[in-house]
Amino acid sequence: MNNTQYRGKFVTLDLRDIYNKSAIGTTVLATIGEKRISFPVQSSWSYMAANNPRIHIGLGQENSITDVEVFWSDGTRSTYDSFDFGFHVIHQQVQ
Repeated sequence: MNNTQYRGKFVTLDLRDIYNKSAIGTTVLATIGEKRISFPVQSSWSYMAANNPRIHIGLGQENSITDVEVFWSDGTRSTYDSFDFGFHVIHQQVQ
């Protein structure tokens, strides 16, 4: 049995392109409390490594991320007011 203690709130974003595939190369800017942070969507972080391309954002004492901007790899941009803690899927809109 895998028992762990509660570690706090988080937001996980699964960004999908117009073909419903992981939007590798996309960047997300979000505000957490008073901090503005950038998160790249990529599947690897080091030599011979593969990682989950979803973005996992720890919230600390906050309940949501706000002022979210998504810069898609094709150069388009999407904006969102906020995402509460939990899992969210964001699909790129066809222009």
